[in-house]
Amino acid sequence: AVVHPFTSLRGSTRVAAGAEIGSHVVAIDAEIGAAAMVGPFCYLRPGTVLGARAKAGTFVEIKNSTIGEGTKVPHLSYLGDAEVGEGTNVGAGTITANFPHEPGEKKRTTIGRNVRTGIHNGLEAPVTIGDGAWIGGGSYITEDVPPDSLAIARAEQVTKEGYLRGKRND
Repeated sequence: AVVHPFTSLRGSTRVAAGAEIGSHVVAIDAEIGAAAMVGPFCYLRPGTVLGARAKAGTFVEIKNSTIGEGTKVPHLSYLGDAEVGEGTNVGAGTITANFPHEPGEKKRTTIGRNVRTGIHNGLEAPVTIGDGAWIGGGSYITEDVPPDSLAIARAEQVTKEGYLRGKRND
């Protein structure tokens, strides 16, 4: 494995053969699979299991989640309390939202195999995204998505031309 400068591997973190850990990565009690790529500027919190040939890229944070073999979380995403299948691609700005409605009641998000999320997606737990599904960019998903389906959950754009004329002091 290759561990670049300014990286911190803490607790019981394990790194398998062939993995590459970029600069400014923090991994605490995490498991990094064979030939996986991490960082730079990535935070792997306790309970993270990154599968073989998986990628957790720049400005990615993962907590208490299993990321499947060959899955890519390339940049600017947060996955917490999630199970992600193999071969999935998580688009930039995707988050799993698992705020407990009752104390101690955090739920999990399940994302299947070969899923493609768009950019700026929110996945509110508990929710399951089926194998092979696609999520449209800018969608906030609150209901399960069946396998091989496209889910789009966003408002239609409304543009009010000239709306601000005379309403501001600039």
